[in-house]
Amino acid sequence: MATEMSAGKRPVVKRIPLYAQATWCLFDMLLPTTFLVFVLYFCLVVNWDYPPTRTLSYVTHGGNFALMMLDVIFSRKPYYLLHGLYFALEAFVYILFTYLYFLAGGTDCDGMPYIYGVLDWGGKFRLAGTVGGMVFFVVAPVVNIMFWLLVSFCFPGLRPRPDKSVASLELARRGHPPLTPLR
Repeated sequence: MATEMSAGKRPVVKRIPLYAQATWCLFDMLLPTTFLVFVLYFCLVVNWDYPPTRTLSYVTHGGNFALMMLDVIFSRKPYYLLHGLYFALEAFVYILFTYLYFLAGGTDCDGMPYIYGVLDWGGKFRLAGTVGGMVFFVVAPVVNIMFWLLVSFCFPGLRPRPDKSVASLELARRGHPPLTPLR
């Protein structure tokens, strides 16, 4: 649809449709999430004395992040620094969920009262709280800034600027006149 608008085959849409906003929001959450799942799984969960033998573990945790990186490369969606709040909220909700899951008596597939051993609120409350706090207050902001820099510098033509919309930058790149702001 965006390609058709820039080619003049469709009228230019003045506002981003709701489905595009939802897609963009999910993209902003999933890019750092898949990276964090990849890193935390292979750093905190996997026992490297006995590494996973099933390919599914590698595909689930590493392949998912690889697909998100391909999405970054091919979709060229801008990544606003402020949109890191979606990821921070998601991280907070997940940490809260693991605690509520523990309180409700939830178990993993092996009957253990946690989802991941590092978030064992019953046996290692202090460790779980420390990991949760580090993820929320340190890791989430650092990862968000890292991806903002990566996307901004890999695609400098789409770098967010306060005086121009992303659509205006893309249309200008293709030789079209700039959009007039809605007043």
